Parts: sequence; structure tokens; C-alpha cells
Amino acid sequence: MFPKTKKLPLNRGAFAIVDAEDFDRLSKYNWCLQCSTDGKISAPAKTLLHTHGRRETLSHFILNLKRPVIIMFKNGNPLDHRKSNFLLGSFSQYRQRNRKRSTLTTSKYIGVSYGKKRGNFAAQIQKDGIDYCLGFYETEEEAARAYDNKALELYGPDAQRNFTGGIHDSLPIIKKISLWDRRPVKKSSSNYKGIRYHKKRWEAKIGYLRKTIYLGRFKTEKAAALAYDVKARELCGPGCYQNFPNNSKGIKHVAC
Repeated sequence: MFPKTKKLPLNRGAFAIVDAEDFDRLSKYNWCLQCSTDGKISAPAKTLLHTHGRRETLSHFILNLKRPVIIMFKNGNPLDHRKSNFLLGSFSQYRQRNRKRSTLTTSKYIGVSYGKKRGNFAAQIQKDGIDYCLGFYETEEEAARAYDNKALELYGPDAQRNFTGGIHDSLPIIKKISLWDRRPVKKSSSNYKGIRYHKKRWEAKIGYLRKTIYLGRFKTEKAAALAYDVKARELCGPGCYQNFPNNSKGIKHVAC
């Protein structure tokens, strides 16, 4: 038991740990657990207050906050309701901290997957609906540490990580990839990424932040592919996927 804390009775014989200064105020109400369908305590609404037809989480009641403010638990214990254990954050932070290690994935680490065709491990993380591709690595551990580095950068010291500790040393990355590092779609009318043949012209498009940017129509397939490369470098820098990577310092504008 922590110093200056008390046990707040719940249903099912359970209890929550609360600060002693909050106990008298909280003990006036009846609190009960909210569990998921598999019987586990779900987050973030762990214990609920039923009074005057309202349902209020214990954590929100303690801090006198209303939803949709998200309250997480630093030590991961949903029954530890000491104010020092609360962590306010965004929905992205909540998802990242509560991401589970699935038994169906190709890696035991969070944010890591194994590519059979490439024979190496890829690291990836998401925030606010944006996927960050962190590269390919020879070993599973190297990819996991790359994930940890980016998690610390995006979410701070409270991020869920594969390993404890701070920023890991530079890792031997095989290939740096970005949001645009995707192979051309099969059955496409062009062998170049972002290009298709439409109405007797070659059309160029690129995806950026879940939006499609139209780049125009061109007489030749190569001109359209070069236009794609120019826009890709503009949006994500020289490390992005390009149809002509050796031409990164070449043409800046492409005529239709």
C-alpha cells in the first residue's frame, strides 16, 4: 500500500487505491467495475458512479473533468487512482499506450513486422492517423528499438516501448522508407508509381496525408513519372520513394 492512500471499496470484492485526501468525498457514492466482454477491466472507464441517472468514471470525478478528456494510468494499473498516477493525453496517446502484443503478428515486438519477400523486419508507428515507416532492419530487436526511438519522439517519456531506457544508439538501417515507399499497384497501366494511362494521356497522382494530389496529364509515361518524383521530393524529402532515384538532382519542372 502506498503512503497516504486508502482503499476505496468496489463491487466484486475489488477496491481502488485513492489518495487519503479524496477518500471521504469518494466514499459517499457506490462504485462498480466496468469490464470488457472477456472479463478484463477495460480502459479508460474502469469504475463508474451511478447517481441521478449519470455514469461518471472515478478518474474523471476525482479530477473534476468531463469527457472527452482521456485519462490514462502511468503504471498501467486501472485501479490505481492516485492523482500522481494520472496522465492526461490525446486519443492517439491512449491507443499507443494500450496497444497489445498480438499473438497473430509476425513479431513479438510492438510496431514490428517480418517481410517474407524481403527477409528482414520493418518498423512502423502511427500518430493522429499518420503512418510513420521507420525502415527495414536485419534483426527483430533493431526494428523494435527503432520503434522505441520514434515513440519517444512522438509521445514523450510516457510512451509504451519494447525496451526500457532512453533513446537507443544509431541503428544499422537497411533502407529508409517513407509514406510513399509503396510498390506500383498490380494490373496498373504503368510500371511507374503514381502513373496511369487515361484518355490517351499519362496521368500522375500522389497520396499525401490521406489525400490525393493531382499532378496533371502528360504526353509520355516518363514525363508523368518524373513529375511524380518532383512532388514526392517536395513533400517528403530526398529519402522518399522515386521512380528515378538517380535523377533526384535533375529536372525540377516537367512540361505536359
